Amino acid sequence: MSQYITTFKKSCVFCFLMLYILNAQEFGSRTNSYGARCYKYNNSAFCGSGYIGIGGYYTDFTGPTSTSYGGGAYLSLISKFYLEWLHIGLDSTIGIGGFVLNSPLNLSPQTQTDIGYFGSATISIGVNLDYLQLTIPTIAYVSFSADNYDVSINDSEHGFFTANLFLGFGAFSRLTLNERLHLELEVNMGFGFMRRYGGHGFYSILDGFNGSYRLEGIIGLMWRDYAILPKYKRRMPDFYTRIRSIYYYISSADLPYSGSIFNTQTIQSPQSHNFRMMFEVGLGY
Repeated sequence: MSQYITTFKKSCVFCFLMLYILNAQEFGSRTNSYGARCYKYNNSAFCGSGYIGIGGYYTDFTGPTSTSYGGGAYLSLISKFYLEWLHIGLDSTIGIGGFVLNSPLNLSPQTQTDIGYFGSATISIGVNLDYLQLTIPTIAYVSFSADNYDVSINDSEHGFFTANLFLGFGAFSRLTLNERLHLELEVNMGFGFMRRYGGHGFYSILDGFNGSYRLEGIIGLMWRDYAILPKYKRRMPDFYTRIRSIYYYISSADLPYSGSIFNTQTIQSPQSHNFRMMFEVGLGY
């Protein structure tokens, strides 16, 4: 697991270096500002875009009754709106796949396979720094994220589901490489303030910041024509591809247990390092 954590951290450092290097050059000029990319009506700048994508993922996640890993396919829906200095964004994904569940507890068999799913959504509200006449075409934002995992649709003894809520912050930049090709970089960090666990014989909701956190990094390419067009004229759709990495540190928790599988009144969800790797392609306007 440590190699995945190290790889993720190196990826985040790489993204920050790319932002610094590219923004230090002509890509950061006012000709590449978000306002210049929007359709303009009555001297005001508005830009809105929506995207739909499909992709594949691999994930590793630890819960109270097992360590799970697996992968599958997912659907992605993205919306971003810019109005002068204001940014509002929604990024959501839902996926399904096959999971292998390895239980460290006294269960027989020790390993099971099952079908599971995940769902996640992040709402962001931020400030267009370029509107403030800075040279860096970047959006800085605060975020609210919700992530849900259920690794056992068939409700096996090894299975569990967990949901986590995070508050955090991030930055997004879209940089012009040539007339139609653009590089997208985004980083986000969220701090867990509520989590929920469920499975055979246990169900708990834990409130309050608990030391858990979420780190996300995105790097992608987009083909888009930013020419300013009349209202009545349609343009070609945007095409994009991107890689997304999410790392979760989840702190330990003692959960009340009322089932009959284990001879105990409490089971523990251990401290864990978890991740999800995703690759997607899509289109939109």
